[in-house]
Amino acid sequence: MNRKRIKKKFANFGQRMLRMPRTRGFGVQSPTAYSFLRKVVNEKGFLRIYCQTHAGLSSYPQDAPRQKRLLFRIRTVYPNVVELSASSLLQIEDFRQFLLNVSDDTVLVVTDINLNAEYKEVWLRLVADNCTVLTFDLVDCGIVFFDKTKFKQNFNVNY
Repeated sequence: MNRKRIKKKFANFGQRMLRMPRTRGFGVQSPTAYSFLRKVVNEKGFLRIYCQTHAGLSSYPQDAPRQKRLLFRIRTVYPNVVELSASSLLQIEDFRQFLLNVSDDTVLVVTDINLNAEYKEVWLRLVADNCTVLTFDLVDCGIVFFDKTKFKQNFNVNY
């Protein structure tokens, strides 16, 4: 292994260790954020519950990548979900106008937020914006809630 790969592995390990306290929702004080982390992000029995409630119709993507399964769970719980990549957020000319037109019940899922420095900057700008309320950094994707009845919080979570 070359030095760059070793250095990157240690950096990823360090980042995961810093996120460890909030892995399963521990240390999260907001009831909404805790419920989202426990019942949607880290739900292990979702397939069993989904099959029971939908009379055995198995459209749950069992063999899909982890991020696609997470997106399926989010769409099952929240009706108004928008999925965008960080690169598409870079291409939106009026980024601020886009955020002002989003309704309170919208959940925005931003993929590839840590792919490079430019995408990370877009994610940090989104987190700092006053229109966003609850944000979750799940290492490979970010989830944004716009519900104005909640307090502004950002969580870095292992997923």
